[in-house]
Amino acid sequence: LNPNHLGFNSIVAFRNRYCHFETIWIGNRQINVPVGFTNLAEIEMKLKKFAYRKTKKECLDLPDKLYVKRNIEFTDEQARIYNDIRTEARATLRGAELTVTNVLTEILRLHQVSCGFFKTKEESIQPIANKRLDTLLEICEDTDAKIIVWATYIYNVEQITKTLREKFGVDSTVDFYGEVSSEKRTEAIERFQNDPKCRFFVANPATGGLGITLTAASIVVYYSNSYNAEHRVQSEDRSHRIGQEKKVTYIDFVTPDTIDEKILGALKTKFKLSAKTMGEVVREWF
Repeated sequence: LNPNHLGFNSIVAFRNRYCHFETIWIGNRQINVPVGFTNLAEIEMKLKKFAYRKTKKECLDLPDKLYVKRNIEFTDEQARIYNDIRTEARATLRGAELTVTNVLTEILRLHQVSCGFFKTKEESIQPIANKRLDTLLEICEDTDAKIIVWATYIYNVEQITKTLREKFGVDSTVDFYGEVSSEKRTEAIERFQNDPKCRFFVANPATGGLGITLTAASIVVYYSNSYNAEHRVQSEDRSHRIGQEKKVTYIDFVTPDTIDEKILGALKTKFKLSAKTMGEVVREWF
């Protein structure tokens, strides 16, 4: 931090001035996590003294974004495992056991179950019968448009890629995530943008959400979301940027009354905070 700009010499003093904290336990360790923010008008005035910002909307004439939420019910197996984790901090499937030891692990495991799998104590992955893949296939069959599918977990990226290639042909789908080489990533972007046979781009936002152009897509499916607001904003803009001539539809897969809704709620809160800090209008989202 530059004390000449914001008046603080340390990040601790800065955090204490603008954040509210809550103490949580991670195993035997106690940590403070920010749960809210304060004095936003003050920091906004400080930032305006040396920062100037133009939004994408002010600079570019792009088509609108359209947001759609697709509710997906749990299968009986998913519901049982999900409720077992919430109430007993453990669950079993086909003889394999999953346990959780703290709140952060519980959140992770609940989200994985919502996405159709869980990771056992031995770190093996157990697939769970779910309706997300079927819903994705319905969307893909109902349109000829090119589609980006964002998924938080590598397991889902690989599962979706395999399923789409089996359904629509090997040339129909490219993937983009940590295990893909830089050469293959460049080839994936080129094929998706220019090859009519390549309709689906399946990726992880942490890897593919920054710095690439995917304007061939007019439909973007969020198979799952994470709490990372930057990943969400940046991944949306892979298709909504210079060169896009169509409206872009964003479809979020959400199971009602689960961790999915809590994640969306957290993202909304972060978007509102960002808009308030920067003096912008809050984005329309659901």
